Amino acid sequence: MSVQILDCVVDDDGSIKHLVMFRARDKATAEQVKRLVGSLSLVKDVQLFGNSRGGETLFGIVKSSACTVCNGLASQCFIRRGEYLIERERIVWRFVAPDSVIQNVMKYLEGRGVKAELLESVEVKDFGSVNNQQVQLIIQAFESGYFDVPRKVSTRELAKNLGKTPATLSISLRRGLRRVLTNYLVVNNS
Repeated sequence: MSVQILDCVVDDDGSIKHLVMFRARDKATAEQVKRLVGSLSLVKDVQLFGNSRGGETLFGIVKSSACTVCNGLASQCFIRRGEYLIERERIVWRFVAPDSVIQNVMKYLEGRGVKAELLESVEVKDFGSVNNQQVQLIIQAFESGYFDVPRKVSTRELAKNLGKTPATLSISLRRGLRRVLTNYLVVNNS
């Protein structure tokens, strides 16, 4: 069983909305997870649905009244993914943020008694000619499964989700990726 927190945000009322994906061994386990999540005392609302492969994967939104970890992260940085590995009894969070924000998040968690360990930090020294809009577009495409094999989202679907035409999306991604690769090759060949 694994749980991926794909994104979380602080809602207007102070509650936390989690975009989640649960992967279970079988349909019975998925149904058990659905009932369990709905019965948790901090959970205000649950909207989960199964996929077309027999219901082993559930997607949806879980709204909770409080979550120390998510509240701190959602209010301090740009979270892109958290992965909850139940077998290992730990949460592995991956997010994009400046070093100072990472330090603040670590202090926030420690101050609330959450045992936290920084497993890896990748420094981005310079995006060079890649602008923030291109970086955000590449991240959104990556996290939507655009670069997966097979793709989880088509160019047309991703463009629609981002409010762009397929042609504009394709050109923007290619230009951004070209700049990222050019910067990477220049830095690594120095």
